[in-house]
Amino acid sequence: FAERSGSVDHIARALGGIGDAAYAAGTLHRAIWAFDRCVELAEAHGRLAIIAANRNMRAIALVFAGPVVGLEAEAEATIAAARRIGHARAEVIACHAAMCIRIFSGRPAEVFSYFERAQLLSERLGAKRFIAENLAFEGEALRQIGKLAEGRAALESALALSRETGLRYVGPLVIGYLARACTDNPARRRALIEEGTALIADDRLAHNVLFFGMNAIDCNLEDGDLDSARRHTAALAACFHDDPLPFVDFLVARAEALILHR
Repeated sequence: FAERSGSVDHIARALGGIGDAAYAAGTLHRAIWAFDRCVELAEAHGRLAIIAANRNMRAIALVFAGPVVGLEAEAEATIAAARRIGHARAEVIACHAAMCIRIFSGRPAEVFSYFERAQLLSERLGAKRFIAENLAFEGEALRQIGKLAEGRAALESALALSRETGLRYVGPLVIGYLARACTDNPARRRALIEEGTALIADDRLAHNVLFFGMNAIDCNLEDGDLDSARRHTAALAACFHDDPLPFVDFLVARAEALILHR
């Protein structure tokens, strides 16, 4: 219908919608294809708002698909494009991509400047869901640099906000990172993993499946619970079976190797 209309705006927005739907379904290659076409069309016709609203999602999808090598420039360009036209929501999501790149590549100290900017914009927007997501990435970065108590506090705040606004958006993501931070509280960790597992079974939003799965596996391995590690590894692989991703393939192969050598 959009192509029949001949409207650049309608076609670009339709492609963006296809990308969003594919992302939500966990078919990230299709999402990237749609976002690529959307952004290319919008750039060719100078549709700055459409570019900002979809380039950020392309960046996120690319980060989750992997590898992250070479994606820093894309994240920075996406942040700059959103900032130029004052598109705060798009800039926040682009900051999430930048934070994920640093977390995945083992450079947690570089997360905090993006966290501060994303938090400022999210507070201006009154977007509690984004505030929760920001806190989750901050909490994980703090955990990675050895500030476990501070990281856990940030993640507890993120989970409280997620419960307030609805766990569907980033609840399992937050729960996975918080479980990872509960190294001295086995009962709390088990309860969180059980809750996250139930949420994922009911809702397979791509980022929740990915973040919860990889953190649940690491918690299982740390606790020596190899049966649970096998189950979570199989569940992660199954969720992306129809659209294999390099990052997920790596996580699954890593988990299987660690299980084998325990």
